[in-house]
Amino acid sequence: MTYSDQSLIHKIKNEILARPQVKLRDIAEKLQIERHRIEKAVRVCKGTSFRDYRRMLLARRAVDLLVGDSELPEKVLAGQLGYKSLSAFIRFIKSNTGHTPCQLRKFYLISKNATSAHFCSTSAHQYVLTFDRNANINIQYSILEQ
Repeated sequence: MTYSDQSLIHKIKNEILARPQVKLRDIAEKLQIERHRIEKAVRVCKGTSFRDYRRMLLARRAVDLLVGDSELPEKVLAGQLGYKSLSAFIRFIKSNTGHTPCQLRKFYLISKNATSAHFCSTSAHQYVLTFDRNANINIQYSILEQ
């Protein structure tokens, strides 16, 4: 099959969000294209590797779930993102945002009534989390140059 880079990115994103732990080879098989074609499209359109793009999407989805339903236990959220253990989920969140799920929820609740920004970074990634008066979250993600 032939896909434009943009339509391929859209399909990749949908696959990742539908099946968070999906592998590159599984997406390639489903779309009936070569793995390197997916890698190239992600690199061209998103400026990063498939692995980092998947990590970014999952981190963004995780933060959305964490602050969107503060009553839902972290273990349930971990399961929705394909994690079999809560500790693995917590490590993923902390390594990608610099904060634990509990810290993110607290920050969100504190800043719910005021415009606030918070910078989270790890050695390779930076997130800017912004919460507005309507309790909307905006996440900007970038990969830091080494």
